[in-house]
Amino acid sequence: MPVGFVSGVPIGMELMARTLEDADLVAMAYAFEQATDHRRIPPNTPALSAGAAPSAVVVALRPGQTENASGLSLSGNTSLDPVSNKLLLDIRLRGVEGAEVLGVVLRVPHEDGGWQVADLVMRAGQASARHVVSMTSRHREALDAGEMHLLVLTRADPRGAIMVHLDPSH
Repeated sequence: MPVGFVSGVPIGMELMARTLEDADLVAMAYAFEQATDHRRIPPNTPALSAGAAPSAVVVALRPGQTENASGLSLSGNTSLDPVSNKLLLDIRLRGVEGAEVLGVVLRVPHEDGGWQVADLVMRAGQASARHVVSMTSRHREALDAGEMHLLVLTRADPRGAIMVHLDPSH
């Protein structure tokens, strides 16, 4: 019987009954579920549309913080495959030499405040990358809420030269 979530993970409670009293347990669990609204549709099991799996969702790259960027920009194509729950990134940096790049990280909100690095998308010395991120439930919630972004780290600004928000088109 579903009872809630901890860090996005569903928590259930197991009930036991005497022989042939299973119907009472199912009725109790159903009533509890209907009254409390604990159930959530998991993001990694998307609804079928006319019996077919949903197609990839385009994820736009929207500029965010750009102070100290001095001509640095990030562009590319990004999409979410809702069936495999994977974020596909094909990105390029412009306005910076590859040797100056420390990396590009994908960040999501941390449950205790601040930001958490979800994945290293581009390594030091690279100016372009193709990367696939396996999304967790928390990552999907952050993406759908518009709270996921890429942060470009350079030698000149190791705390983040520019930030680019990921904006899924629905």
